Amino acid sequence: MTEKKQMQNLQDCCIKLYTKDSFLFHIVNNALRDDDGTKLDTLGPYGYLLYNYIGRHTKRHCCLLIFYRNKSRSITVYRGDHVSDKLIAEYRQGTDRKEIYFKWNLIVSTSFDRTVAQVFSINILYVIKIERYSCIYQYIILKENTYFQDEREVLLRAGIRFRIIKVEFDIISGRHEIHTKIIPLYLSNLL
Repeated sequence: MTEKKQMQNLQDCCIKLYTKDSFLFHIVNNALRDDDGTKLDTLGPYGYLLYNYIGRHTKRHCCLLIFYRNKSRSITVYRGDHVSDKLIAEYRQGTDRKEIYFKWNLIVSTSFDRTVAQVFSINILYVIKIERYSCIYQYIILKENTYFQDEREVLLRAGIRFRIIKVEFDIISGRHEIHTKIIPLYLSNLL
């Protein structure tokens, strides 16, 4: 087995463990969210493997990126969460303003299925638009490497930036619906 194949197998194993409902998911995201450098020695190598797995795509995907660069198709994913009223107010202020963007420091778990995201939603539901080809290195669609295949999970890389398109309050669910658009990496414009 080649070194590259061994690394891919290790990344596959790491991502599958990450999707399991266990302590690992919570510890990694808490460390990322809090920018906790004290966990770097223990979680750093694991986080590195996760980060690179999310950006790992086949040569076929890279060819599609070059071919569709100017004809980007978008996908929509959903994420349920709980955020402070202060952050919701910041989202409102940032609505439709290109100079203002936000960033998720953690690895963001999303779903193609809105109802799955609503299960995890306490006071907010993100509706996330991703330009499929210009943001290809910022997400990965999980098919086999997950413990919950029925969730139709999509992982977004840690550090991903987004803009707020619209903020609405759904009276029926009692949740805010935040429509966002992922900002492509600067490097994706150079390809």
